[in-house]
Amino acid sequence: MIHAGFNELKRAFFVHSNASVDKDSISYNLLLFYAVESGLKSIYLRWNNILTTEKIADEKLTKSHNLSNWVQKLYLPASVSGPCPEFKLTRNNKQEHYDVGQVHQAWRYGIEIDQNDQEKLIRWLETVRSLIEERI
Repeated sequence: MIHAGFNELKRAFFVHSNASVDKDSISYNLLLFYAVESGLKSIYLRWNNILTTEKIADEKLTKSHNLSNWVQKLYLPASVSGPCPEFKLTRNNKQEHYDVGQVHQAWRYGIEIDQNDQEKLIRWLETVRSLIEERI
C-alpha cells in the first residue's frame, strides 16, 4: 500500500474533482469517487494531527473504500450528506445490493449500474464533495 499525506490527499481531491468535464461518463464518476475519498482522508488526517495515511489506526477505515465509514467518522451532518445509497448492477438478475465501497470497482471496470441507483450515488458523492470543499 502506498500511503499519502495531507497535502497529497488535498491535491488529489482538487485534481480529481476538476479532471472530468463529461458528467455522463463513468470516468467522471470514478474520479468523483476518488476525489471524495481523498478529500475525506485529507480532512481526517488534519483533524487528527496525523501526517500520513500510514498512521491511521482504524482498520475499518484503512481496509475499505466505504466512504460512508469516513463520513460517519468525520461527523459530517447527515442532514446534508444523507444516507449513503446502495446500488444494483444491471447485469445482476438477483437484484443484489452493493454499498458505496464497491462502486469504484464497477466504474473502473465499466460494469453498468442501475440508472436510478447511479444517479443517487452521483448526487450523494457531489453533496459530500461540496461538504469537503467547505472544510478542506
